[in-house]
Amino acid sequence: MDETIRKTLEDLLILAMEDAISEPDARQLNALLKDHPERIRCAIRFLQLGSQIKQSKKLAAMSKAWLSLNPEDSFSGFLRLMAEYEKGAEPVTVASHSEASVPAAEEPASAAVRTRVSRFSLVTLFLSSAALFFILAYAYWGYLCNGVETATIYDSIQPHWADRNAQNELKNGSRLSTRSGPLRLLDGTVKILFDSGGSLVLEGPAEFQILTPSHVRMRSGSLYASIPPGALGFTVSTDSAKVVDLGTEFGVQVHGDGDSEIHVMKGKTAVAVSHGRQFKDSQIMRNGSARYVDAQSRTIRETAFDPTRFIRNIDSKHNLISRGKLTLDVADLTAGGSGIKPTKANVWLDPKTGYSEASIHEHDTSDSFLPIPSNPYVDGLFVPGGRNSPPIISSQQHRFEECPPTSGVFYANLGVNPDPSYLRIPGRREGILSFQDTLYGTPEHPCLVMHANLGITYDLQAVRKEFSEWKLAAFTAKIGIADLKEPYPCNADFWVLVDGKVRYSLRNCRQKGTLTEIAVSLNEQDRFLTLITTDGGDPDVPRIYERAISCDWCVFAEPVLELE
Repeated sequence: MDETIRKTLEDLLILAMEDAISEPDARQLNALLKDHPERIRCAIRFLQLGSQIKQSKKLAAMSKAWLSLNPEDSFSGFLRLMAEYEKGAEPVTVASHSEASVPAAEEPASAAVRTRVSRFSLVTLFLSSAALFFILAYAYWGYLCNGVETATIYDSIQPHWADRNAQNELKNGSRLSTRSGPLRLLDGTVKILFDSGGSLVLEGPAEFQILTPSHVRMRSGSLYASIPPGALGFTVSTDSAKVVDLGTEFGVQVHGDGDSEIHVMKGKTAVAVSHGRQFKDSQIMRNGSARYVDAQSRTIRETAFDPTRFIRNIDSKHNLISRGKLTLDVADLTAGGSGIKPTKANVWLDPKTGYSEASIHEHDTSDSFLPIPSNPYVDGLFVPGGRNSPPIISSQQHRFEECPPTSGVFYANLGVNPDPSYLRIPGRREGILSFQDTLYGTPEHPCLVMHANLGITYDLQAVRKEFSEWKLAAFTAKIGIADLKEPYPCNADFWVLVDGKVRYSLRNCRQKGTLTEIAVSLNEQDRFLTLITTDGGDPDVPRIYERAISCDWCVFAEPVLELE
């Protein structure tokens, strides 16, 4: 069967099983299955796996055209269907007991014999199937009446529940069941993890109810769902819509007037307009799309997709809330913080002595790697080039093998968020730390100032240990040379290395005051991230403004580690 047809068939079957299929989709499903035995067999297998006890009246009525089922007797109809296919199937040849006992050399094998199935076996099969059906039905009605625990409150940030008992009982680790009833979250954020592997993040104020292990009713507020492939078909219902997961991440917002918005971040989902138990329209949505469901007119229309509309994840340990990409401020990590703003200002690191009160270390050299044991995230500092080349750039003895020839001299210490005017010297250095009218070194725009030649290495494993719930995805920043209104031109190189290997470089940057965005992907095996600036290879004359490093005020602006 064609893969496209198979996926379309499965999507439509899910809609049908969830009672969310519109009439046009129903006609499409009928057309796909009618007079196509292979597709019918595929549909039967899919329904057996996905809905052994969920008996949809609409599905049964639809199936009459292509499965020949009696809507009032679907079980017997299913057996008749299987019998019809058995009639048309190729016979399986099995040698009889007497034939199998006769040596082939004494008597040639006889023609194939179709095995007989006794009436007792058929009755036994029917009774066993019926017994299984009633056992499943008993369990199903049991959980409807008594409820089953199906989800856990995985994390929360300052939740405020409307019900006093809920406020006392619903803590991290609390179990939720299908009998919990509607829950009202007045304020705060809660992450719920379902036993199936799916997760929901709810932002107060919100009212919701867990109907089944794969069905949540959202009466008001915002919800973000992350559903793995194994939980395919997870459903979120509102007063105006039903949203059926088809392997995706999506957000649902229910407005005060009953209107609903659906934004799909990954994969695809199906949305249907509900009117009681009837569905007027349904659509398949794909990643990067959004729909608005009007509760009064019962219509679906496109709306602007907003990737930051919903809280996607939370981390109460660090009080982190993510509406997309979650980032750690590398400037704050360098200053001794946790990577969460606000960042410290006017922090300096000397590649010869470590943390320092001084910003300038007049034209000195450093021939070794300096560990920084006081900061678990900073592995150490070094000066690239000079006599010790290729330089050691990590505590694990990684070397910068591609290091270009440099003077081996540094002038300024590494600065974390220096005040924009801190480096000014009247009559000599009149500029401030800015790019295109944006000041850097501020809480809103943090930065690292790495006047050539300098290098710093970060221990990513320490970051992973602290933020164990997240995965390091990338390092991003904007790089450029600040124009501090000095008369001498600049010439410097920017480097980003991972475990001693160059992942990014910008050579011979000679323009002041402009920024270039960079992004370096990270994987689970990457251990050390190294940022380096080198002097560009200019001649080094020991006079003011004639050093190879003169005016090379290199900046890593807004450097962050992206988490997923």
